[in-house]
Amino acid sequence: MPQSANPRMTSSSSIRRRPVVVVSKVSLSSVSPATRRTVTPTADREKGWKPPAGSPVGRSVVTYRGAMDIAELLELEHRGWLSLCDGTGADFYGRRMTADAVMVLAHGLALDREAVIASLNEAPPWQSYDISDERLIEVDENTAALVYTGRASRGDEDHFHALMSTVYTCREGQWRIALYQQTPVPPAVQ
Repeated sequence: MPQSANPRMTSSSSIRRRPVVVVSKVSLSSVSPATRRTVTPTADREKGWKPPAGSPVGRSVVTYRGAMDIAELLELEHRGWLSLCDGTGADFYGRRMTADAVMVLAHGLALDREAVIASLNEAPPWQSYDISDERLIEVDENTAALVYTGRASRGDEDHFHALMSTVYTCREGQWRIALYQQTPVPPAVQ
């Protein structure tokens, strides 16, 4: 697997990190062309736009209503997965989740913030992960859902493949997790 140039990746060479975004896939069928916005880093930089740290320069991101940046939320999602790989997930999610946040997990549990922290303190770290098929669904100017396919493994025997969604809300200028949900992908579909 290719190694990322990201310095946070140096501690674990087995973690596979995909490029941040080529194109955000959003359902535009119900959005009029007048409200669509294509963010082109080169042209928008002249208007004061700056790419988020670690984002690829020169790639287009499709979004609508002009308020959300999938690269920023995707970067947070990668930071969360990295924390699950290096054993700091309880700290990361404890700081990133809202006080009333819930995680709905593939094995049938819905955990509040305190239960997530407790379970991650006991969880073995993942050895690798992959995020693909990323989509951003903007709910309003302070809320968005990041939907993607996730794969992770803890070695040869423990593999996880699910559709995942994280609902982010902006509070006091910071993106926070309000809801996280996993739907396992059946082996026949994999």
